[in-house]
Amino acid sequence: MKFFHNEDVSLSAISNFFHTFGFFSVGGIVDAAQRQSMSAAAADIAISRRKRKLSEIPLNEGFFEGSICEEFSLVSDLFFSDLVSKYIQSSLGSNFIYLGSDFSVFSALKTQSWHRDWWLGLPVMKVGYYLNTSLDGLGGELRVIPGSQRIGDSYSAEIQRALAWPAKKTRVGGLNERDFFPLNYDYSCISGSLDVRHISLNAGESSPGVVPHVSISVVDPTQIVCFDPRIIHSGTVSLPLRRRIMFSALFCPNPFDETFDPAARGISQSRGELAKSLLQTLVLDRIVHSTIHTYHKEGLRPKLSSNHLIDLRISSDLAAITFAQGQTIEMSLDGIYESPGGTVQEKVWSFLAKISCGGALV
Repeated sequence: MKFFHNEDVSLSAISNFFHTFGFFSVGGIVDAAQRQSMSAAAADIAISRRKRKLSEIPLNEGFFEGSICEEFSLVSDLFFSDLVSKYIQSSLGSNFIYLGSDFSVFSALKTQSWHRDWWLGLPVMKVGYYLNTSLDGLGGELRVIPGSQRIGDSYSAEIQRALAWPAKKTRVGGLNERDFFPLNYDYSCISGSLDVRHISLNAGESSPGVVPHVSISVVDPTQIVCFDPRIIHSGTVSLPLRRRIMFSALFCPNPFDETFDPAARGISQSRGELAKSLLQTLVLDRIVHSTIHTYHKEGLRPKLSSNHLIDLRISSDLAAITFAQGQTIEMSLDGIYESPGGTVQEKVWSFLAKISCGGALV
């Protein structure tokens, strides 16, 4: 659902929508000057991190760069403005936690199949600004399966049985595994000729092979798109071919913050269990993306109060997280690199599935 920041819609209503369905967008956040500055920042990041101009990067190439808010002040200003913070705070509590930021350039020829980004008990909010604001054809939107972000819910678990993620997919689309669902369209890649119907089909249209979903348009240059990265989602290619470019930042509740009530959101885990789940997920994210940074006063810091920052420490055999209020959670990493899997990502997932998810992910 899309809102506009000057509409007469209560923040609590938007928060309830987010926790129930896992997404929302808000228009009217970014003005013309900010859009121009965002484009300039995108150009600077490509030069700084990739040593190439965006125009020099082939359309079939994509990349991910982390810790953007820590290095580029303009991007930090976008995410930590009072206007944006009120939407984050209303859903995640007064002492919400900043979990990192990134800059993503998606291939124009292939994005991602149906997948989740994270697996943990706490809700997470990904706030994104898209720069592909001149799409004049089909596709390009973000597709989500509403409600699938509720980890442990029977509905979400049922869909998980058809989902390839986090394992490698064996069929196109990412939701065609084990013959659990009928074969459904792959919205995310072009191989040979592309049937335009595969891009233009939306939820509610009568056609075989369509997974029930909502398509979130990303063409409004003034909006932020907010979604829980635990939700099952996919990106789409567009016609004419044009890559998506996105600034995003991740936030979650502080599990020890009394202004966030897990039970009120149907979460049965204790605050300590939620904190450990967060640590486990951050271990995965930091190792896989090679962004092992701390966010305390002596490390990299965005323009944000220390109440919203964490101190994450990862060594060869131990990981620990300390919250601004002083609580510390630790976990052993002994054996992580001996876990099954051919890649670091696969090994980390095997390790975390064994210790936290009981194998439910695979």
